[in-house]
Amino acid sequence: MNRRSRFLALTTLLATSVYIPALHAGAPSKELPPALASVLEQYGKIQAALASDTLTGVADAAQAIAKTVTADAQHTVPAEVGTQAAKVAAAKDLDTTREAFKSLSTAVTKCLKAGKFQTGKFFAMHCPMADADWLQTDKAIKNPYFGKGMLGCGEVTATY
Repeated sequence: MNRRSRFLALTTLLATSVYIPALHAGAPSKELPPALASVLEQYGKIQAALASDTLTGVADAAQAIAKTVTADAQHTVPAEVGTQAAKVAAAKDLDTTREAFKSLSTAVTKCLKAGKFQTGKFFAMHCPMADADWLQTDKAIKNPYFGKGMLGCGEVTATY
């Protein structure tokens, strides 16, 4: 390989190594940061409990979310998620908890949207009766705002 060919090969390699990653910088990600994956796991426990009309495990899961957000050194999960989780943890009855869960759901969904996460594992739901959204890991509606009384009320609005 002559000097000119080596120069062209090196230039092409260098340009490609800079250009290709830049192309994918705004692309949706299928990988969740560990802190966000932990938040979503605990969030799912809260959603399932509320859909079953129980508070069992809700405060613990909400406290775990707040703790994860506080410990997230990379700030992959916004502080607002931790703030709203603390409100869920402090709620004393089912109605108050469900109301606080609305704000937590909004904050977690914003985080998924902002990070452009497209794992295909999380479904955004909307309940027109509660005028509220939530996330689930399956498409079978399990409404956390009305529980067993209107478990199937809602629709899938997005996938993350």
